[in-house]
Amino acid sequence: MTVYNVLFFVVLAAGIGLCEIKKSRRNDAIFLAATSVLLVVIASLRADTVGVDYNFVYAPYFNDVCNSGFSYIFSPQNPYLIEVSYSLINWLVSLVTHDVRVLMLVVAVLSTALTAAVLYKYCAIPWVGMLVYVGFGFFGNSMSFLRQSLGIAVFLFALHFLMERKLVPYLLLVLLAATFHKSLLVMLPFYWIAWIPVNWKTLSAYAAGTALVWIFSWQIFYFITGTLGLFSFYATWEGIYYMNPRNWQTAAVPVLCMIAAVALKKWLLERSPQNRVLINFTVYGGILFILTCKHFLFQRFGVMFFTAAILFVPEMLACALPKPEEAPEKPAAQKKLSKQERREAQKVRRGLQGKRNTQVQVYHWALAGVAVVAFAYNLFLLYSNRIDLVPYTTWFQS
Repeated sequence: MTVYNVLFFVVLAAGIGLCEIKKSRRNDAIFLAATSVLLVVIASLRADTVGVDYNFVYAPYFNDVCNSGFSYIFSPQNPYLIEVSYSLINWLVSLVTHDVRVLMLVVAVLSTALTAAVLYKYCAIPWVGMLVYVGFGFFGNSMSFLRQSLGIAVFLFALHFLMERKLVPYLLLVLLAATFHKSLLVMLPFYWIAWIPVNWKTLSAYAAGTALVWIFSWQIFYFITGTLGLFSFYATWEGIYYMNPRNWQTAAVPVLCMIAAVALKKWLLERSPQNRVLINFTVYGGILFILTCKHFLFQRFGVMFFTAAILFVPEMLACALPKPEEAPEKPAAQKKLSKQERREAQKVRRGLQGKRNTQVQVYHWALAGVAVVAFAYNLFLLYSNRIDLVPYTTWFQS
């Protein structure tokens, strides 16, 4: 557990020291590059006991690819036939080595680099996005749910085009993301759904829908897996685990984000109308995590929406920052004013400065709150240890 806690505080300290005190795009790039290297090192040096799907799913699959060659990728025996991008990564690595640790290195580089690129290009406060990525458990997920994490990393680029209302690149990127994990196909209709206004009518409809799904969840489950024959894997004996409930702490942070999205909707939309997409994704993630308290299965889908928090939380914090046009006018610009006009201008300037100072204080308190919540949630996930991240050991220790 020490490794993950040290990682969290390194990201926090580096973000404040490098990016917060002296803001610049150059410092953002240095921070993201340095922390990405650290994440890749931690992910690639882990032993095969770290990450619940390492030995159970991904190491055996890589061995199958190594033993069967290229033909296996497009054969009916390939369980990831649809997820061809992930299969191709395995095959390309197999051409160089049959050591599964190299595969884990390549996957860690890809998922981390894609996430860092999204943060640099599209995140309001990149270092906060990285803190959320680590503290909200997304980095931990990337060491277990390899395919879904790669797919989500690709989808985050699609999210930008959704916010820009660019249909073709959005659809193409969603389809690409689905070649890592087919569950990302559910994002196709959200090009339209994610623009639905968030108001009391839609929230009431969401609440009613959530209640109905909660009450009739087993009937819906059997209809989808049995009658329709979809996601039949979840109807096997292994699926029983996915239908078990999670505790309320699992949903605590996604629900807090959902409440913040609704409460701060006015300011988020004033900052950018495109933030309606992030508000909706945060609401959808919160709803699905509430349903996780009935069946864990919903978390597998909820995390796809909740990952948008690495963009939403920085946007939320950025709402508290003073706008450039609210900066007090410099005295040098007032040289030609009369004495009375200068007094009035100074009064206005002091008022603006006071407002600016208040906004900065609100931002700092909000930032501290995010850090505390992220650390507490990170501790909860580590203590729960549902995906075998603890104890962290390296492959040369095992």
